[in-house]
Amino acid sequence: MLIPLSPMDYYFLRKNLYTIQFVFPYEGRLDESRFRKAVALALRNFPALCSRLKIISDTEAALEVQPIKDVSIRVLSLADPFELSTEEDTAAHLVDSVITEPGEPLLKLTLGYSKTRSYLAVSLSHLVGDGHSLFQFLIAIAEILRDRVAIEPSNDRLALEAGMSNFARPVDLKRLFDETGYIRPRPPGPSSSAREKILYSFDAIEELKREAEAREFGLTTNDIIMADLLRKFYTKVPLYNGQLIVRCPIDYRRIHPEVQAGLLRKTYFGNSVCDAVALFDPICFQKQSLREVALQIRRAILRVDAPAILKNLECLRDLRLQEGIRVFESLGCPGLLVSNLTKMPFRQMDYGVGPPVRVIHASLNPRLAALFADPRGIEVSICLSN
Repeated sequence: MLIPLSPMDYYFLRKNLYTIQFVFPYEGRLDESRFRKAVALALRNFPALCSRLKIISDTEAALEVQPIKDVSIRVLSLADPFELSTEEDTAAHLVDSVITEPGEPLLKLTLGYSKTRSYLAVSLSHLVGDGHSLFQFLIAIAEILRDRVAIEPSNDRLALEAGMSNFARPVDLKRLFDETGYIRPRPPGPSSSAREKILYSFDAIEELKREAEAREFGLTTNDIIMADLLRKFYTKVPLYNGQLIVRCPIDYRRIHPEVQAGLLRKTYFGNSVCDAVALFDPICFQKQSLREVALQIRRAILRVDAPAILKNLECLRDLRLQEGIRVFESLGCPGLLVSNLTKMPFRQMDYGVGPPVRVIHASLNPRLAALFADPRGIEVSICLSN
């Protein structure tokens, strides 16, 4: 069976870029046999996770579904205690990274066992789906282990194309950036990068909100933290056309116009994201208040509405038809990307020994900041060029 790719999926057609990777440590020992059986049962509803990339023509690719048994789960025996010097080292030891190439698996799972802990490592090609999609699958496993009925995903990728214009238009660099926020050619990556952790305590968040007068101006915690991160790290963010850029992916399962028509379900499995892009003059930025920066970010997020989503999808489709699928290797995503994962249901990932004791973000993408809920506030894992 072939699963067609949506216009958004094609953007992630890169060999070594855009993998979604996490490590989840657990106290106690996960039952390997029960976990394997639950994974096999869950995969029945997630055929894309069993697939391989298939190139059909210069302008078309698809996901070719393979037997469930082809999704392997690697098992590692670990020293006790298993604590490497950094989370990056831990992830590098546990994660078996996928490569988005024809014939290669697009999902890899690893179970690691020390005497006192279990570790689940996940690597997923972004071509298959976004973070929301991955967690639908991970929670389905937990529901099966609890003898509950897991919510079935919507696997109809053509639903994203409903409402799109059938008329293709030429894509130049201006249209590409205006309608998607992407550029070409993609700038060379940094020679090295390093991850940094920042904790925004609840008290610190409230202090930033007071500084920005968040309540009076309708600013969210996400707006405030994005603004503060840009304020902290703007000197490490390369400019594009003389502009400083911060962006965040917006999950449009709740915004896409076809949601209202019932064609795109909120359980859609695939890529359903569109970047909100805020632009700043680097000189003026240094004089702007936290509130002014956050307001500019809020306005960019509000611009991601139904018409903007359709323009984004149409532009990606037109670019593919105009230049072929290889064009996506040349696209770049300028600026600081801030991904808010604070609402991801990590605590529902209970596979018999309780939820994971923490989350290790193992996707090493330069200029990516990921926000996670923490008992003390919000933790930010940010990867920047050295």
